[in-house]
Amino acid sequence: MKILIHVLLYTFVSCQAFAVLEMPRTDYELIAASSSAAVLGPVGGQGDILEYLIIVPETTGAGTVSIKDGTDAAMNVLVAGTLTNLTPIVIHIGARSRVGPWQVTTGANEHVIAVGRFK
Repeated sequence: MKILIHVLLYTFVSCQAFAVLEMPRTDYELIAASSSAAVLGPVGGQGDILEYLIIVPETTGAGTVSIKDGTDAAMNVLVAGTLTNLTPIVIHIGARSRVGPWQVTTGANEHVIAVGRFK
């Protein structure tokens, strides 16, 4: 019995360590400045996962960036304003779409790299 418990515990710990080290399989999409409701993925769809956005400002006067889940209302993730530098901004989303494909709208003077699992 004691040996069985040790084997089960070792197996559990080994699987947990493997799961932590395995890199998720993700896609990325490039969204140009001034894009409107750009669909993520070849066709996009319900269940797509948006891990994070990398917003790359082109000037300190960046525009608003918003995301939208299918037909749901858009949500601002970066509001237009004056930036102090041109460092890329990473915004963690970590959400699965409920309604349809993820869509990204970018303002003037920034482009976005969307990372996730898209259909």
